[in-house]
Amino acid sequence: MRLRLRRVVDELAGRGTPIDVDAIECRRTQCRVAIHARDAAGLGRFYGSLESTDGLYGWADNLLLGDVDTAPDGQVTTRVTAVFDRD
Repeated sequence: MRLRLRRVVDELAGRGTPIDVDAIECRRTQCRVAIHARDAAGLGRFYGSLESTDGLYGWADNLLLGDVDTAPDGQVTTRVTAVFDRD
């Protein structure tokens, strides 16, 4: 999970969209990631990258997007949960 997210974050940073991964917590069938971005547009680009083959598409079975909190300065924080179906 860390390697995949690092690739996504580095790619976005190279295009001028800094995203910070604040925490990653994984269990047997899911990983929860806390992130923050400068603004909602950057968060949208992050979501789009997660849905690519370089992100979590084809790797995680489902993505659950958490509520987005917006600070007075426009920065946004949220949590994304990647769910993996395991037999």
